[in-house]
Amino acid sequence: MFETKDARDYLVNKDYYFGFKHGYQSANSQNMRSLTLAGKFKLLDLLIVNTTRDGHETKNYFYDMGDKTKVGREREVADPYNITRKSTMVKVGFQPSDEHRFSIMHDDSTLNTDGEDLSYSLRYFKTGTTNEAHALGERKNHDKSTRKNIQFAYENLVETPFWDSFKISYSTQKIKNKAKTDEYCSNDSCANVRNPSGLNLVYDKDAGVYKVVDKKGRELTPQLGGYWGSDRDFKDSDGNQIEWKDNGGDVEHMFLNCSVIDCTKKFRVSRVYQDPNTFDWVHDYVDRDIEIKTAPDGTRYGRIKKETDPNGGPEDLRLVRPQSTGYSNNIYHDRDLDTDTKQFNIDFEKEFKIFSSEHFLKYGAMIEKTEKSMTDMDGFK
Repeated sequence: MFETKDARDYLVNKDYYFGFKHGYQSANSQNMRSLTLAGKFKLLDLLIVNTTRDGHETKNYFYDMGDKTKVGREREVADPYNITRKSTMVKVGFQPSDEHRFSIMHDDSTLNTDGEDLSYSLRYFKTGTTNEAHALGERKNHDKSTRKNIQFAYENLVETPFWDSFKISYSTQKIKNKAKTDEYCSNDSCANVRNPSGLNLVYDKDAGVYKVVDKKGRELTPQLGGYWGSDRDFKDSDGNQIEWKDNGGDVEHMFLNCSVIDCTKKFRVSRVYQDPNTFDWVHDYVDRDIEIKTAPDGTRYGRIKKETDPNGGPEDLRLVRPQSTGYSNNIYHDRDLDTDTKQFNIDFEKEFKIFSSEHFLKYGAMIEKTEKSMTDMDGFK
């Protein structure tokens, strides 16, 4: 616990007080704003103090010269953080006479810290073919600390041989500290969400069909490649080769989420077959219906219907999609530490002289009870 000011500290020979402070700290780019209001009316006085601090990480030497894109063992700057602290104190005093004073105080403070661990060891890896840096994950830190304190106090200013004044106070304080880390990937270089060709699934209202387009919204051009000339290839509207992943089998092994797309519409898919007349391989697009099915839990999903190819056999259909899985897993670690403190104080003050020497004596007693609890959770989502 700690001592706080009273409204009477500001109200010397006046009935009200207003104060505003603004400060800036260059070491962490912190802005501080503080507003103080105090006033009294007859036997009552009131004090309100509101303070806000917005800052970032503390900069090391030559911070502005460091490369902020380098991470891991090559990192050059401090971990980036956004730090916000807000606190409000309200204190009401009641003084019926010069010898007695009662007060109640409420203090509320919140500290939020959001940052990123640049030293995270699983951040990047290099591919063996292109030596391109891909991100596996990032570690985000989300810390929060809240403090709520309520205090009741009584002061007696009647002088006795043993004290000049004494104060009795009781306070209850609750502090909640939360430290949470999330390990996931959230940028375009993430291995699980990479889409370098900008593939996107759109609905063509004119054709009444869902189709895959490039980053410019234009349809892909089907081509053939491979040793036998029967492998699927695609190029975008600029003539660049598309990075895509085969679905590992036919479209009948793929299921569409009917809560995301309208499964009553057709779907444009890639088809490869051998021409029965020329025996040349052909790669083209066909529009196919979606067969709607319902799971036991009521979930509706769709599967693309296959028809007969020009050779009389089942069609070989594929759906173009990025090589990544399309989502990033999050491994989180959440730790909560709660502290509940109740404290009773009685304090005495006495000034006295011994010969020509002045002395000031403070003595008292304190009873405190503190309860702590901790919750530690790990999860995967």
